[in-house]
Amino acid sequence: MADAQTVNADRLPTLTEVLELGRETAAASPDGEAPKALAAVPETAAEPGAVGAAGAGDLVAQVLALLEPRLGALLEARLREALAPALARAADGLIRDVRAELAPTLRELVEEAVAQAGRQPR
Repeated sequence: MADAQTVNADRLPTLTEVLELGRETAAASPDGEAPKALAAVPETAAEPGAVGAAGAGDLVAQVLALLEPRLGALLEARLREALAPALARAADGLIRDVRAELAPTLRELVEEAVAQAGRQPR
């Protein structure tokens, strides 16, 4: 089991790693108490099949509460990475389309302005 300092920031920990890390943190703390979010996790939760159907929902909620800030930041970073090229291509396409549509209008405005300037007495 990797400690908190060697856990890769780009990799999400497994459920048992989270529970073991919480227990290691509690054991290393001076008062011996687990962090509040892990305090309600039963000691047998890391053992396969130890959590009943009623406790599984609570365990999932606790793990999600622990991981939510990290998951949110990771998801946002990955979405930005994935969407940036697609949004850039879409913007380039829109610029080309709008430019193609505006070019005739601009040409008409210039022609009208030149014609109007030619009609004015000098």
